[in-house]
Amino acid sequence: MSTERSLTHFIEIFLRARTSEGVRKSTIGQYKDNFSFFIEYLDRKSMCTNDISLITREVIRDYINWMLYEKIRFENCGVFMPDYSKTVGISPVTANLRIKTLKAFFNFLMAEEYVIKNPCSGLRKVREDQSEIRVLTAEQLRILLSAVSKSSYASYRDYVLINVLIDGFTRISETLLIKTNDIDFNQGVIVIAAGNAKGRKSRIIPLKKRTMNLLKNLLNKNEKFSSDFVFLTDNGEKMDGNRFRHRLREYVEKARLNVRVHPHLFRHTGATIYLQNGGDIRHLALILGHKDLRIVQRYTHPSEESIKKQHNAYSPLNNLFGDDEEV
Repeated sequence: MSTERSLTHFIEIFLRARTSEGVRKSTIGQYKDNFSFFIEYLDRKSMCTNDISLITREVIRDYINWMLYEKIRFENCGVFMPDYSKTVGISPVTANLRIKTLKAFFNFLMAEEYVIKNPCSGLRKVREDQSEIRVLTAEQLRILLSAVSKSSYASYRDYVLINVLIDGFTRISETLLIKTNDIDFNQGVIVIAAGNAKGRKSRIIPLKKRTMNLLKNLLNKNEKFSSDFVFLTDNGEKMDGNRFRHRLREYVEKARLNVRVHPHLFRHTGATIYLQNGGDIRHLALILGHKDLRIVQRYTHPSEESIKKQHNAYSPLNNLFGDDEEV
């Protein structure tokens, strides 16, 4: 029987077990990233990783405090991230995701009887601010799209990608995995394969004829490459999400939009506008890939203008003084 007790040894056991259970590569990649983040903390604090039993609840709590109040965001991104983005402390949401991996890890070690104490037992989630997500308006979307020149292959690809994200409410991760044979031009839909979907269930995404034509034009431009993926780099390789996020920030700056825009915001914005236009929430749930309508409602955000219209139409004062009676 092995006497190896190091943290890295048990991480390898955990990753092999999760891989054998059919966990997706992207999830394994997230596990590895979160473990690397934890090991970085231990190294910075000169803590020993040779004995798993030295990882106590106090160590985990100190790790949480380091993430929230000491860690410099994007400090390893170099010139690709402006200095003003390198603030102190990661978000509570991100911290909870990091800790979620450690909880799964130590739960596994307890179940397999590798350890007798779980340092994550009893740890509460970091309280997350319920800040409102401000979706983009139709005018802001038009301004942003107009900032994409479409004069080069890369800019045209980005233009098509943004249109697909808005029209199909898709996640950036699954969109970048779309292949040529996932597109049905006759039916006007794209198929998100089960292996690429977050819930591991395939779904059909209907798109407007305009969006389908954009995809058809992009595929024509892709003929010089040998890849089956739809969204490619100038070298014909599959587009990377971080590369697109970097380019998206450039478009936002060019458009002079004073808002934080990220790929997932297109999903929120598209779903919100869909409902405001009279779309049915049950059909929206199918497109988004959610069974629970309560989850769908988290993706929808009534605009300030629509809230004002609703209030003006249904205010109780209408019963007393009529609609906008002058004082």
